[in-house]
Amino acid sequence: MTIMMQRSRVAVLTVVLAIACGESVAQDSDPGRFLRWAYQDAAGLMAAARSDDAARLLGGVVLVGGVSTFDSRIDRTRDTGFRRSGLSRSLGLIQKAGGPESKLPVAGLFAISLLTDDTRFQDAAFTSLQSVIYAGAISYGIKFAVGRIRPESTAEPYEFRMLSGHSSFPSGHATTAFAALVPWALYYPSAFTYALVGVIGAGTAISRVVHDRHWASDVTAGSLTGAVIATILSRRHQRLQQGVPGVSNGVHVSVVPAVSYDAASLSLRIRF
Repeated sequence: MTIMMQRSRVAVLTVVLAIACGESVAQDSDPGRFLRWAYQDAAGLMAAARSDDAARLLGGVVLVGGVSTFDSRIDRTRDTGFRRSGLSRSLGLIQKAGGPESKLPVAGLFAISLLTDDTRFQDAAFTSLQSVIYAGAISYGIKFAVGRIRPESTAEPYEFRMLSGHSSFPSGHATTAFAALVPWALYYPSAFTYALVGVIGAGTAISRVVHDRHWASDVTAGSLTGAVIATILSRRHQRLQQGVPGVSNGVHVSVVPAVSYDAASLSLRIRF
């Protein structure tokens, strides 16, 4: 009896701590959820977007357009000041956070998370990895279609050659950095995670301009792409874990048979 009472107290204490920490005891802790999310999020990405995301997208387009008007002026400032300063060398190290080599530690962190029982840690690590993949695919698709020439090859900021292989717009480094970091700030909101996004994310974007690899509007567009995709995926995964009504788990297919006196039919229903 004493042992049972002790176990009951431990169980009650565990529930109280979970509630106090803001964790839901009903969260899906099955690692198989990541496989489901991997193929369901592609269809559910648009469903995860709220109505005000359209306004944010329009605001992003306006912001990038506004920044583009300063591309030439910022490029001249870089030539006369930043490139010869110590800041240039420091930013050269930070920009690696958005390079191809950054994908390995992002994937490694997710692999490490699977060795723990921390559901939030696992979800944040997976969302970070998935955001990098999704945002990267979108970024490189736009790069290929737009074909903007990099500032190291031209002094004209509005020189585009569609489908030419030129890949200045948007910045892939800025996209990757923000896609990888924003989920951590959303899952673990604190001054530390916000600082990571600000210092590493913004530092990566600035470094690409300082080192003549991108126009200012390129890194603005890349930063927004990574941040928006990461925010949508993080919000979707968090709401799925919380069991919020109206959040789709992906594509649902059902076949409903119907039989009458002189006919038989099948009804196919697809719900996103």
